[in-house]
Amino acid sequence: MVIFLSLLLVALLLVGYMWKEAFRDAVLSHNLFFTSIPKEFHNFQIYFISDVHKRNISKSLLNTVEGDVDLIVIGGDLCEKGVSYSRIENNVKQLTCLAPTYFIWGNNDVEVNSQKLQEIFKLHGVIELVNDIDTIRRGEESIHLIGTSFDLTRDEAKGLEQRIDETQFNILLCHDPQEKKHLLKKIPLILSGHTHGGQIRFLGFGLKEKGRLIKATNEYHLISNGYGTTLLPFRLGARAQTHLLRLLKQSV
Repeated sequence: MVIFLSLLLVALLLVGYMWKEAFRDAVLSHNLFFTSIPKEFHNFQIYFISDVHKRNISKSLLNTVEGDVDLIVIGGDLCEKGVSYSRIENNVKQLTCLAPTYFIWGNNDVEVNSQKLQEIFKLHGVIELVNDIDTIRRGEESIHLIGTSFDLTRDEAKGLEQRIDETQFNILLCHDPQEKKHLLKKIPLILSGHTHGGQIRFLGFGLKEKGRLIKATNEYHLISNGYGTTLLPFRLGARAQTHLLRLLKQSV
């Protein structure tokens, strides 16, 4: 009986801990150095948040980056089936109050009425990128944002790749980190979510890869654990996270 009660207590404590981890607020700061970024974009700052799902974005979380952000990127799965449009709109409103905001579609976003979601985006000035490229300008210089669909096909990737100008500084936004393999051109910065870091990991193992910043020569790929959860509001070994990326010009 004592053993049973002890095991039950441990189980309840573990469930409580996993629930608390699922609602953690965190902003991870990253200083990213590039030789290819235009001088006008030295110290350009991007706030990246993905996989919000059912969560309310915390005002206190956004207060930590307010005034320090030049651009917001929502990396897909802003919502899912069952999330009220009032909650979605409140989350969007809070983000767009900080800086110009871009959105790419995740696999769960299509579970709600796409037209209604687009109406919210239009009302608050959110720019959708669906297999498209947009230009961000500062003075006489510019960088390109490339946004993919969550179910990027080879034909779509081929058409998009033909439009990518490698003489520009490009940032690729793809919800699923695996989508980058369809684009063969070298891209200095890639931002992804989708995996939730596995969401629940035991002894370092999970169903999907844990979020991380991958650095190669003059190239970074950020895979975020994301802010929310799906199915059950639990996390273990894959903390909820958002990201503040500072792009810095590195001397050759």
